[in-house]
Order: sequence, then C-alpha cells, then structure tokens
Amino acid sequence: MPFDYVFPNGALFLGADKLVDFDRLREDDNQARDDQGERIWVVKVMDLDPQAGRFGRSTEVKVKIAAPCQPVPPAASVPGYPPAVGFTDGYDGLIWFWHTS
Repeated sequence: MPFDYVFPNGALFLGADKLVDFDRLREDDNQARDDQGERIWVVKVMDLDPQAGRFGRSTEVKVKIAAPCQPVPPAASVPGYPPAVGFTDGYDGLIWFWHTS
C-alpha cells in the first residue's frame, strides 16, 4: 500500500521499538518474527491529516515493519521537532498500519 495513500498529508516520527512476542516472554530474545523469521518493529508516527484527530481521536498510528534491524528515522529538519517520515515502495520489509484507540 503506497505511503501517500495511508498518509496523504505526511507523518512525523515519534519512536520505534521491538514488538514483543508474549509467547516467548521469558526468553532472552523475545522479539516477534514474521513467517520468514524477520524481526518485527513498531514505529509510532503522528498522522498529519487534519481529520485524523477529529472528535478527540488520537493521531498516533503504529506501523509494524519486518526488518533485520531497528528502523532509524531521518534527521529532523527543524531542531526539537519530530522528523517527517515516509515508507518507500522499494522497501524490502513487510509493513502494516493501524490507528491506536
């Protein structure tokens, strides 16, 4: 799914962390994996669509990405402001989007 379709007004990076597999919680490496064994990461972004935050809804969206290492955001263009992010069609990993409640 194209980034521009999901985030037509863009998105800002808020953070990235591993997705924990609760079935493996007691193991040292408890990170969730996809069917091919690739690590799954959760990237939190802020949807910049003005309609996204209507009626008190959260503008935070979690994007799950299958990748061998933790995603690193681009440098912020404005100091102290979260960097704008995008996901390209050439990305090798799997990407899932969902809005938080």
